[in-house]
Amino acid sequence: MGNPRPSFHGSHDGPSVPAATVAQLEDCAEHGAARLRDTHYAIMFDVDVTADGQVDKATVRESMIGDREIVSCMEDALHGMSLPGVVASLRSSGPVYGDSVSPEGRAPMGHPAAAAAAAGAAVNLIPIVLIAGGVTILVAVTAHVAEEVVEEVGEAIEAARRRRAVEQMCATELERCLSYRPQPDWNQEDFASHKHCNFCYSECKKKGEWPDYKCPRPGYRPN
Repeated sequence: MGNPRPSFHGSHDGPSVPAATVAQLEDCAEHGAARLRDTHYAIMFDVDVTADGQVDKATVRESMIGDREIVSCMEDALHGMSLPGVVASLRSSGPVYGDSVSPEGRAPMGHPAAAAAAAGAAVNLIPIVLIAGGVTILVAVTAHVAEEVVEEVGEAIEAARRRRAVEQMCATELERCLSYRPQPDWNQEDFASHKHCNFCYSECKKKGEWPDYKCPRPGYRPN
């Protein structure tokens, strides 16, 4: 009976190398393990990911493996993989502050993918542990996403921050409006005797400023 195929394992949190690519890495390890003298190795790769999720470059950042054939084989395996999930997670991870999203359901600014976008979109994939011929090889891969995706995500995060600031301002003014609803005498001819605070709140969120002409704040007088 021949040697068993190498196996892999790792954390299940975060993006991972596709199964087909892992199988190729297994083959690289299996075919070269007999030439290695130590029992434990580690190798770290950087891969460049295009906007459509394809890896167009794979390079070794650091390696304990001196066997160029194994290293080259692994580079080729990683170069051919597809990581659309990494790009998709970055695009969808920015905080979304919509009317239908509760505060608990909003993605926090500390979300790993959002933080990665702010830091240049370097996303660490789940490490792979290969075992072949009595040799254990740890393979770590960091995906660097295309600049246009980084810019797109950064703009989305900034837009969400601005919208959140507007919502907080409008919510503060809504509370103030509800605490004293009578219209001032000079505004009752155009509007009712009491302010419609909820309508003013909705307008504030849409336009980004409190509608003093309709729900004047204390001390406000038209020009």
